[in-house]
Amino acid sequence: MSFDACESPEESRECFRALFASMTDLVAIVDLEGRLQRVNQPIVWERLFGEPPMEGAPLCDPRGRGELAALMAPLLKECLDTGCEEVRSEVLSANEQRLLVRIHPFALGVVISLRDESIHVRTEEERRLAEARLRQAQKMEAIGTLAGGIAHDFNNILWVIAGNNELAMLGLPTAHPIRRHLLRIEQACGRAQDLVRQILNFSRQGEQERQPLQISTIVKESLKLLRPSLPAGIEIRSEISEDAGTVMADLSQINQVLMALYSNASDAMREDGGQLEVRLERRHLAAETAGPLAGLDSGEYVVLTVADSGVGIAPGDMERIFDPFFTTKPVDRGTGLGLSVAHGILRSHGGAIRAESAPGQGTLFQVFLPLLASAEAVPADAFNSLPRGKERILFIDDNQAVLEVGTEMLARLGYRVTSRHNPEEALALFRADPSAFDLVLTDQTMPQLTGDRLAVAAIALRPELPVIMCTGHSERISADTMSRIGVRAILTKPLTAASLARTLRQALD
Repeated sequence: MSFDACESPEESRECFRALFASMTDLVAIVDLEGRLQRVNQPIVWERLFGEPPMEGAPLCDPRGRGELAALMAPLLKECLDTGCEEVRSEVLSANEQRLLVRIHPFALGVVISLRDESIHVRTEEERRLAEARLRQAQKMEAIGTLAGGIAHDFNNILWVIAGNNELAMLGLPTAHPIRRHLLRIEQACGRAQDLVRQILNFSRQGEQERQPLQISTIVKESLKLLRPSLPAGIEIRSEISEDAGTVMADLSQINQVLMALYSNASDAMREDGGQLEVRLERRHLAAETAGPLAGLDSGEYVVLTVADSGVGIAPGDMERIFDPFFTTKPVDRGTGLGLSVAHGILRSHGGAIRAESAPGQGTLFQVFLPLLASAEAVPADAFNSLPRGKERILFIDDNQAVLEVGTEMLARLGYRVTSRHNPEEALALFRADPSAFDLVLTDQTMPQLTGDRLAVAAIALRPELPVIMCTGHSERISADTMSRIGVRAILTKPLTAASLARTLRQALD
């Protein structure tokens, strides 16, 4: 605001009062005799000086006044006596506030401004942290976008590999020597699919999905990733039970728990090296054992033990190790969130975590997760026992290799398949005779026409039409959105014959 815009003396005074009151620093006007005339923030003045501002109070004489006034008085006197352009200095108030004092002369006296530098510095630090968080969020968003594109293409490739592998196994006897090689391909495809899902879960920072997980495979994979990053003096010893069982969990969160435990063990042995022991087993917990572990129910659990031979934890710290932000690590090596987050993840999964330690004796963590009562598994040689059908299916996918393996899989299940790699051509075929098909199975991400738009157009012609959506990965797909437009189910590539067969019957029946 400019005083030039104020036409009358009264308007000028109003402009001055508005500007004076809006200043964020504490500002005082002092006359040529060193007497206080006006303060813009009386409450702040009283807090700093220990008494309310009094018009006419002499500020150059510090006698009988507070400590801050005594520190500031000689600065004010210097400015009034010498007529200098500006006096600047830092003073420390009684409550340890670092104040920047500026004294500016003008024709009728001086203006004193006091800025709390501790607040200013904190605000600058918060600004830098906010900028850092924004950069991190932008980076994660970019990674998520890149990962989504890679996942879509990679899952298409995986379906071609896994689907053809599954079809190849159909004609082989159970004891055929080639079968073991095909089983290895199947297992490798499963690990690749889990890896893609893990990348997406970490980069999306969104809703997490729980699914049946073979916990032994996850622990083994995590140890493979961990080994290269450990100091040379740390030896890994593992004892992983293959029949530890299946848990219903979120893959990225379980990996987060594992990394938190590995990180703590590694830090405990950073200086002198040692042994990291990882054990995984199935265990039945009786009521008297399960109860003390965060009120767990009795039953079957998978138990993961991570033990190190490091420096151990002091008794006084043991009670706080799961507290948020508690850490004994240096500032640059820990946030104090790893174990508290792991504790929360396990509680949300119906599990628990416990710790044992003593100074110089190492530390042992045990993780308990409830076993899934029964995990669905369809042996490769049980293809003929899968639900089958004879309905007419319109199958659309712009990837020719995916189209071929999907078409053969559907035909093996007994369905009559019409396949198209061009979605616009497929929609024109459907429009020509909407009653010619009993179900539409379509990919989501296609260049000419996306699957959801194709589904909307097809359902508009035949409202009762079952539509199943397939995706390698797409941020546009959600169960709620698909349900609103009439899509019966969403399948994630690569598809197995078992999941495809069951979903088709559920949609058709």
